[in-house]
Amino acid sequence: MEKDSGIQYSDLGEFVLEYEVQDTFSCETEFGKIAQSLIRPIGRRRSLMQPITCVSNPYKLITKCVALFKQLYVAMRRLLADNQLGTVTQVQGSIEQALLNLTVCKKHGNQLYTTWYDIKKALGSVNYRYLIKCIERLNVPSWSAEIVASEVNPAKSANNTSTEVCADKAAFSEGTQEYKYLGIVKDRTSAPTRENLDKLRAGILARIKRLARTAPNGKNFIKAVNEKAISLINYYIEVLEPEDFKAIDHGIRQLLNKYEFIINANA
Repeated sequence: MEKDSGIQYSDLGEFVLEYEVQDTFSCETEFGKIAQSLIRPIGRRRSLMQPITCVSNPYKLITKCVALFKQLYVAMRRLLADNQLGTVTQVQGSIEQALLNLTVCKKHGNQLYTTWYDIKKALGSVNYRYLIKCIERLNVPSWSAEIVASEVNPAKSANNTSTEVCADKAAFSEGTQEYKYLGIVKDRTSAPTRENLDKLRAGILARIKRLARTAPNGKNFIKAVNEKAISLINYYIEVLEPEDFKAIDHGIRQLLNKYEFIINANA
């Protein structure tokens, strides 16, 4: 999108504030202040206005405005229970509770069990129409309820299990001994399993083989290995032990020696 035809901050501000005045509510002025603080023109002339050339940028700005507005609304209406974890503005109750749970669990030899539910994932087991009806009964402004309803739309939910999308990539863990969180496989004590190392090592070696087939020169190949293959370690860096790095390094050296990119690699 070119600069002249791009979405301007002033245009976005008018769009947000247009929705602000559609419903009469005491917090609307606060929402307007939030919108204006997030959407400020760089200058008065059009040539000095900073364009937003990505559709996701206005989406992020608008949803951030709505999130802050909803926090003010919920706080004023006192719609949350005092013991609700992780939902009160500027309060990290869930983190504090998690630390307490870990301490108690360690005190009992890691034999206690607990379950955590991410609300985004939990929505997959809730009737969406029922959820939206509950939101509407809170008497929130209609424009706000519509945005929330679009966010929990089952048609675009990544947790919609009624379809066969990515079904071939799903895998079952054996009983209750393991679980997967954010791509990391952990055992019943929340300790990372060896499966993570095997998966990481296989991924790195597979990328090195693909790079070797492109027949690059030595300098470019080593640079590509560092940036495109070994960089996979970054995601798993906190769950690997020093011995794991040695095992990965040994496998890489063997492969580099095989393709004759290095000689006498102690493989």
